[in-house]
This record gives sequence, structure tokens and C-alpha cells, in this order.
Amino acid sequence: PSAEPLLAEMKRFLEKGIELQRLLPYAAVVAEQAWLGQADKHEALRLIGLAEGLSPTRAVFAELAVWRRMLVPDVDPGDTAGMALPYRMLLTGDWRGAAAAWAELDTPYERALALAQGDEAAQRVALEIFEGLGARPVAQHVRDIMRRSGVIHIARGPRRATRANRAGLTERQMEVLQLIERGLSNKRIAEHLAISPKTVDHHVSAVLGKLEAVSRGEATATARDSGLI
Repeated sequence: PSAEPLLAEMKRFLEKGIELQRLLPYAAVVAEQAWLGQADKHEALRLIGLAEGLSPTRAVFAELAVWRRMLVPDVDPGDTAGMALPYRMLLTGDWRGAAAAWAELDTPYERALALAQGDEAAQRVALEIFEGLGARPVAQHVRDIMRRSGVIHIARGPRRATRANRAGLTERQMEVLQLIERGLSNKRIAEHLAISPKTVDHHVSAVLGKLEAVSRGEATATARDSGLI
């Protein structure tokens, strides 16, 4: 929701004069929204066409070329020479190679977008990545794609209590966080919750990761500052 003022500002700049460095990111955002069913597809394709005409090289146009392919799967990708490897792979149908390239670059969102264009197993991995990132609209769109393809037993996503938690912590992870805040060791937490120490290790790692903390102290400080505890 907080992106809307920024998108409106981007649009105002473009209305004053089309400049490629401003058009490229705006067109990419509108294309992504159109793919999710949240913007007009024809307007997205118009912006992509405008950017293509202004791009001095195909390399500059690579990301938008992929978005156009996602909006219109049968479209001719055109010349892919000079484009970055992951984009070039996607445009030639090599979603596996593109996903591997994005993974090597440590870009999980782009990796998941590539996997979403693959087979059922790849789409399930993409769904898990999107849910882990909190990209729920994209996750729901992938579910819709899978259902239209006849896939069954699709993960429904986090429970309502997890979604309501601003950090995405599960009920069990919140219990662990509260015990961490009380100063309990992993062994004591395991005894308190009647679970194995190894399970506690996994929960603690998940809590630190979701709170983007490098230590237990930093995790509890972040949780206090954000009102989680």
C-alpha cells in the first residue's frame, strides 16, 4: 500500500517529459501489476513499447522484454544479444537456467519469478519462496496459475495468525521469541515447550531471520521496538 504515492510521483515525472531512466522502472512496475491483474495490460504493453523504441541497446530493454513475454507468452522476444544471462535464458524458454542464475546472484524474488514459469515442482518452490518473502499477492497469483493448469493440493499459505503478525512469525515462533526475551537458553526453551532442542534451534534461526537480527539480544530489541513483545 505504501508504494502508491511513489508510483504517482513516478507518473508525474513522466507526464512532464519521457526520460528513459524514469520510464524503464515505471514500465516494469506497471507490467508487474498487470501480470497480477492489478493494472491495465494494454497500458503496460504501451509503456513497454515506448521504452523499447527509446532504448539505445537491447541490454537496457532486457527486463521489460521478459515482462512483455510474461504478459503475452507467444510474443517474439526479438534479438536477445547483449542481454544479461538470466533475462536471455527466460526469453529463450530456459527457466531452469534463469532460476539457477538468479540463485547464484542471491536474488530470490527474481529466482521465484523464473520458477513460476516452470513445471509443477518449480512452481511449488516459487510459491514457497514468495510466501517466505511475504509477497502474498504474487504467491496468490502463482496459486491461480497452478489451479488453471490442473494442479491440486496447493499450499494455502500461512495461517491467519501468522499473516497478522507483522514479522510473519508463527504462533510457536512467537512463543520461542518470548522465552528468548526472558533469557532462557535453547535447552530450557525445549524443556518449557516439551519439544526437542534441535526443533528449538530451527525456531530460533527462523525468528532471527524474520527479524533480520544477528543475535538473540538484537532480536528481542527489534521485537520490543516494533511492539511484537
